[in-house]
Amino acid sequence: MATSADSSELGLDTALSTNTSLGASAILTGTSCPIHSLPDEILIAIFRLVVCPLTPLRDPSWMRRICLRWKSILDSTPSFWTCIREDEGPRRTQRALNLSQNQPLDVIFKCGPYSPVSPKSFMEDIGGSITRWRSLYLWGALQSGLGVMTSAQAPLLERMELKNFARHILLDESEDEAEIAEESEVITLFGGRPAPPTLKHFTLYNLPIALAPLQLSNLKSLTLRRVETASVQDLWQVLSRSPQLELLHLMWNHESELSAVSEGSRARQEIRLPSLREFKLESVLLDVCRLLLSALKLSSSCRLIVDREVYSDPLFSLLVPEIQHINFITQTAQEITLSPLLSRFLVTAGGFSIELYDSEPEIQVVRDAINFMKTRLGPNLSNPRIHLFLQDRYSPPSSSVLRMFDLQDQVTRLSLWSTLSPLSASTIHTFIPLLAQPTASSTNGWILPHLEIFNTNRVFRHGNPDIVDLVRVRNTRALAEPGVPRHLREIWLSLDESEGGADIPPDPEFMRAVLEVADGTEASAGHRLDEFMSEFLKTDYG
Repeated sequence: MATSADSSELGLDTALSTNTSLGASAILTGTSCPIHSLPDEILIAIFRLVVCPLTPLRDPSWMRRICLRWKSILDSTPSFWTCIREDEGPRRTQRALNLSQNQPLDVIFKCGPYSPVSPKSFMEDIGGSITRWRSLYLWGALQSGLGVMTSAQAPLLERMELKNFARHILLDESEDEAEIAEESEVITLFGGRPAPPTLKHFTLYNLPIALAPLQLSNLKSLTLRRVETASVQDLWQVLSRSPQLELLHLMWNHESELSAVSEGSRARQEIRLPSLREFKLESVLLDVCRLLLSALKLSSSCRLIVDREVYSDPLFSLLVPEIQHINFITQTAQEITLSPLLSRFLVTAGGFSIELYDSEPEIQVVRDAINFMKTRLGPNLSNPRIHLFLQDRYSPPSSSVLRMFDLQDQVTRLSLWSTLSPLSASTIHTFIPLLAQPTASSTNGWILPHLEIFNTNRVFRHGNPDIVDLVRVRNTRALAEPGVPRHLREIWLSLDESEGGADIPPDPEFMRAVLEVADGTEASAGHRLDEFMSEFLKTDYG
């Protein structure tokens, strides 16, 4: 059944091909429009800048409606039609399959609980093109919707992400026995044959896929979450065959693995993963955690992330001194960074992070994580600097995060980073005035009274007067009144990314105004914040 979008487009296509009374030469082909003096190659380059798989403009169908020439260019350029999504309707899906010709395909299905398209029907529509799949993203109630994947091979597949969100979970309904039985049945992919050697990125969430037959090897990233069909032996085989692995995320909390771990740990050989840059453990049984962290040999640049369930286990504290990698990546750290991110909160020292599952957790939970690092990660962190890092890359934090920290937390460094334009809904810039005035919500009347270093890229093309006020108030009052904030020691400023970032210095008049009120503070238009961001965002939080 055609959707309304499909129907309207069908009518438009008919009009474009049959209507001559409107003067197709001048109007529909637009020969009088200056843009039509551009050659096809230039128009194609412009179209590529407009059509992006990550935006609502990803579907090029709307540009086909402009005129016959644009329609002809788009229809004759297969690479514009290689992204297949379930939300574009069956007719558009079929058109994309036809117009993409023999090009590799990126297949995306992200199904909500009330989606009009089921995974099963979507896979039936695109199953015939499996030999062209380059990437596959399936999110939804997938148990009975994998279709052709259970029997046919995908020889070009480079990335596969299967996230099963059972319908009873999506709808907040209780599951029945039939659903339980269906969701526990082991699924074999590709007819029991190995995965294609082109597969480099593999993500599996809450789906009982048999891993052993896939013989996964030479992976660049591996994520396994709630995959109860996976054994430690399966995992070990994949890791030993993937020496260039760069990202490893594991949620491993099924009790059945306890015996397998104890039996197999005696014969394990170390596995070297020199390229691994991020290793994340969520709800991992301590025996599995001990095995992995003792046997895997990681590079000094590998970031290790554990969640609260792992680090709060008293036995993990006893295990830390045995884990050479934790000691190595934190031995020079003198600062603990606190950062809310999406629905999580990271507490980081060097290359080691504790992840809390709440963007604004209770302050005592944060303090417990800080105390763990102070007492378990070596003498260099016994009296650390505290760095609060707020950014809006995924979702803007609220100002209440600033108010979480009172006198006993002693945040001495604050970074405010924005990736959004000044006209966006970002709230980052509204935090700056809060730091320049007393507030009743803080213990001693001031937010972050111990602040000494201030970093921000929320400097606009012609400066930001709120920053001038912040420096003036903090520095003059610190000298004149007891019990008020400390004198700022360093200020690092750069332009918002949308206006050029650190490559363009802030307005000279603005910098002069900052220096006039700095009163000895080191105020710089430099790269410090950008360098920190580039390092911090190497972590993949997607």
